[in-house]
Amino acid sequence: MKGYVQLRRGLMEHLKIMSFSELKVYIGLLLLADFKNGYVNITVAKLCDILGTDYKNTLNSIHRLDKFGYVKFTPAKNQWKDSKFVIIKFKNGYVKNTEPIPEAVPEAVPEAVPEANAITTNISNNLQTPKKSEEVLRSHNKEKIEDFFNYFTLKTKKNFKLTGANQTLIKQRLAEGFTLEQMKQVVDNFIQDDWVDRDKHLDLVYCIGIRNKIDNLQKWLNWKPPERKVKYV
Repeated sequence: MKGYVQLRRGLMEHLKIMSFSELKVYIGLLLLADFKNGYVNITVAKLCDILGTDYKNTLNSIHRLDKFGYVKFTPAKNQWKDSKFVIIKFKNGYVKNTEPIPEAVPEAVPEAVPEANAITTNISNNLQTPKKSEEVLRSHNKEKIEDFFNYFTLKTKKNFKLTGANQTLIKQRLAEGFTLEQMKQVVDNFIQDDWVDRDKHLDLVYCIGIRNKIDNLQKWLNWKPPERKVKYV
């Protein structure tokens, strides 16, 4: 109890310093951390699911917390493996005094910072009991995943199965901020490729995955059809 009280008082000092996103990510990591050493092993996408935050803002907050000495962040080599986090100066459940983080540029949409108890309670509930809003979000994401995959199989004229790996890949790309419309445009560009062996390489990873360090989604999103030369007789 003593360590928890100290931790709570320490967090109070940073309520007016951190942005809401940074504070939420920091408290989430504190709640997930091993009590003795402050270690957390988790994917950024999973952390977003737990906190109910978007991928881009969460990643930006993680980098700022790392830069100013709140956490040590070691990103995973790929999107399916856990990243490593260490709460700096964490010992037996108590975070020792840390230098205040410089004030961030105000966010586009200011949000009132809830009291520390409210933030802690909300995140604790996310870790223990799924909320209706999360269930709605998961249902919405599932609809997007199925919508995109049906479009992909329709356009490629292949009877691919929506495997767990395919679902994870689609969910990850959506979590990175790509819209359903953008991903459908990627499919439209992908099937226009005139490579003679394209019909043998129509798996989803060649369309929106990362292979041999090439981000195929970015590649096809920015793809332009080659100009056809007009022959004059």
